[in-house]
Amino acid sequence: SVAHGGNFHGQQVAFAADALNGALTQAAVLAERQIALVVTPSAHNKNAPLLLSWEAGAQSGLAGAQLTATALVAEMRSRAQMHATLSIPTNGNNQ
Repeated sequence: SVAHGGNFHGQQVAFAADALNGALTQAAVLAERQIALVVTPSAHNKNAPLLLSWEAGAQSGLAGAQLTATALVAEMRSRAQMHATLSIPTNGNNQ
């Protein structure tokens, strides 16, 4: 037979997951900023076309890549809150 003590405590795993979440979010921020550097004319040549295309707009050049990266970074930042601090006792203070 299997005895269940119900003594689970996952806060250590939550701390590690929070640290990993923060590191992945910062890596995404770095990648987005590198894309922005590539597609911004003022960073290289003021006479270069915006977003590496002769026509400005969301469908030109690498605009789609940068818009997607920016949206993903915003979503990751909104979800990068610490969850390890949300632990609440339950089950008669058993878990």
